Amino acid sequence: MSLTAGDLRTGPGEEPAWGGSDGFLRILEADGALTSVFTSDNLGSGIPALTAGRLAGEGTVTLVAGTPEGYLFGYRSPVENSAPDWAVRAGSPVNDLAVSGEGRLGLGTADGGVQVWVFSGHNSLIHTVRSGETLFTIAGRYGTTVQAIVDANMITDPGMIFPGQKLRIP
Repeated sequence: MSLTAGDLRTGPGEEPAWGGSDGFLRILEADGALTSVFTSDNLGSGIPALTAGRLAGEGTVTLVAGTPEGYLFGYRSPVENSAPDWAVRAGSPVNDLAVSGEGRLGLGTADGGVQVWVFSGHNSLIHTVRSGETLFTIAGRYGTTVQAIVDANMITDPGMIFPGQKLRIP
């Protein structure tokens, strides 16, 4: 189970949100008693990681949930729809999440790894190419296609990417 708080709904103040072992995300209002005011679609087997913050390039707070299946789901405030506004594949089971003051999303993975993601506008992020990576392995990690990455970055030779190169992941 995970817990966070943020300005997630219309109205004054912050609302607590929690992700349960049942795979649902809930937002609560505290008005003398805790009342559930939002329940998401089922996001997986559980939600061990949850954070809220302003991601780089976003104008509002985003509630981000991470799952043991290795997915991230984002809900932009005000959170009103049970389906997420965006979803991406992290590649490893997500255990912990945090948003930095600069809007970077940090995540801890079940294998002990740490990833830092920089989102670039709606539904995309920036990946920095590491030694040994190919467009095929990068596409598989994020659940997209090589062609989508090629198109998003106007790559003329898909066989020529370099460590340190920044790629937009659609």
